[in-house]
Amino acid sequence: MLLCNLVPSHVECGFGTLGINGKLGHSDSYVRVKSRHHSTSISFQPPGKITYDLNGDYEHFTTMIGFNDTSFPGLKADFLIYADDILVGAACGVSVEEQPREMSVNLNGARRLELVVETTTHQGCHPVWIAPSLHKDSMHRIPGVLGRAYGVVPSVLPSCEKCIFTTLTPSFVPLLDDMLGSLYLNGDCQDASIFIFTLNADEKCRRLASKYNATLIPITVEDSNTLVLKSLIYSVASFINADYYLMLDADMLILKSLKSIFDTIKVSNEPNILVCREYTIPHNATLRHLITHDIYPYHGAPFEDVFLNIGDEGESNFIVNGGLIAGSRRAWLSLDSAMRTYLPNSTIWDTQKTGITWREQAIFNLALAKTQHCSELSPYLNVQMLHATPDIKEEEGMVVAFENRQPVSILHFNGAPGKEKYKHFSGKFSHLPNCKFGINDIGAFTDFAQTIFSCAKTIKNKPHLRSDYFDIEELPSNIHLYKFVFDVIADLDKPRILEVSSRAGLMTRCLISASKHSSGTVTSIESNTSDDFYEIIESQINTIKSGYNHVDGDILVSLKNFEDESQKFDLIICGTHSNIRNICSQIVLANKLLAPGGTLYVMDSKYPICDIESLNKRLNISELKLSPVYGDRLKGIRVLEKFVNSK
Repeated sequence: MLLCNLVPSHVECGFGTLGINGKLGHSDSYVRVKSRHHSTSISFQPPGKITYDLNGDYEHFTTMIGFNDTSFPGLKADFLIYADDILVGAACGVSVEEQPREMSVNLNGARRLELVVETTTHQGCHPVWIAPSLHKDSMHRIPGVLGRAYGVVPSVLPSCEKCIFTTLTPSFVPLLDDMLGSLYLNGDCQDASIFIFTLNADEKCRRLASKYNATLIPITVEDSNTLVLKSLIYSVASFINADYYLMLDADMLILKSLKSIFDTIKVSNEPNILVCREYTIPHNATLRHLITHDIYPYHGAPFEDVFLNIGDEGESNFIVNGGLIAGSRRAWLSLDSAMRTYLPNSTIWDTQKTGITWREQAIFNLALAKTQHCSELSPYLNVQMLHATPDIKEEEGMVVAFENRQPVSILHFNGAPGKEKYKHFSGKFSHLPNCKFGINDIGAFTDFAQTIFSCAKTIKNKPHLRSDYFDIEELPSNIHLYKFVFDVIADLDKPRILEVSSRAGLMTRCLISASKHSSGTVTSIESNTSDDFYEIIESQINTIKSGYNHVDGDILVSLKNFEDESQKFDLIICGTHSNIRNICSQIVLANKLLAPGGTLYVMDSKYPICDIESLNKRLNISELKLSPVYGDRLKGIRVLEKFVNSK
């Protein structure tokens, strides 16, 4: 069905009237685009929009877009398509000099279609929608920007505010596990939704997705021997309806908060894509030079710029890396449209160099240069280990890195040299529990946080307890430590929790508060329990009714009694508020009480007469060791693991 044959329900024109069926809409002019007349067209001068009522009868919409030959040279405009007020297609920064380009969008039975044109220069701007057509057949697959890779179209687009997405094949599961683990710990993005474009997904891929509450988007390819899945990620906005998007390569480790990226998207020019420069590319090297010479990164050949129909965009010397790409929905839809303008030759060009799987980044760079809608991010958000040699250290369970004396937010282990450097960090971030993104249980954690601060206030008002909790003033900055405990418990079903050495009850109260949301039970042990302990936890005891038990007595004796009674626990929290010999004995005995699959954590209170290094020497005798839980906010907690003496 040609859209020209439908009567619009609403029309706004910046000048003149709506032009249909070959008429321009003003000056009695007819549509001619690149010297060719088009009898099936719609035209209106911006700023303008036109709305059609579709009654849910159509599944997708296609059109060509361009400018009438009467348009002034050098003008640019944005073509936007909305379905039921959702932006489903965008071509931003389209220039008068371009050849007409195709747009194809899913409608999914939308009841209303709206076409919009925006520009900063209204005079002499005469945009045209050529052969706009409605189709009743569904688009079951969407091709990537280079063809050959296809994604399955969901019947209902998943919606979220923040979308973080990546790509995956089964061989990359360990890398992506580390990347997502580090993102959860350090990225400050737990409220984001995770999507993974996956080729040949197996059970390992599905388990990984379940671990992080991620959604898999299956990919099919025409040539199974060619890794082309990344060409589909540029069409992410056709699969997911989000406000903000962030693409991260699977071979990355996140060391610092990425919140600033989403903040930048919100305040930047809406069509702008946010990127980092490619390392080692001279600032005077142009895209045309890189594409026509057999050099890194694209390994081109003479006249390939002609083959790709490259125009002025070839003179751009802003060469970016595709490992991190961010932007709004409008920006990603526009990027997708611009990259498709190089089809079909870009498909052929991409396959001409066997073994170079990142050539699509040349087309990505060309599209950015064509639209001129991009902003440069800090290079420390994408430190490319193929060439970079930052100073990387491990400090108190944290991985920290510096490049040019500046803190690094993301290490990108690209290329074979990068993968070799990654081996040292393999598995560092993949062992944490309950790293589920997009689950925002505000009520549960708010209640939990209020419990912590209420308890802390009580302790602050008791001077004789302040030496017991010397770090109580730092509680606000250590809230992520308690959030970690909360998440561990939330991931368990009806957990049996044991706290060893409960002191005046701060952690006890937190454990009770957290466990009530997962129907768990809590047992605490302390010798010579003070009256303050009972006062601090009193308000929480009734919250889990019979699910709490406190044992007042010698800790080692109590643990041995539990062993004799064959009691088992899913989670054990041990304190370090004693001398090293006692702490070591408590940990060894408590370890025997772990249920299969259970975990023992040690809360390192930094008490002066106990240090982890000395404690580990004693634990090693029992083939145990305390390992740091990685993350830049998780100082003060260790996990008990088996120790294998290599001697």
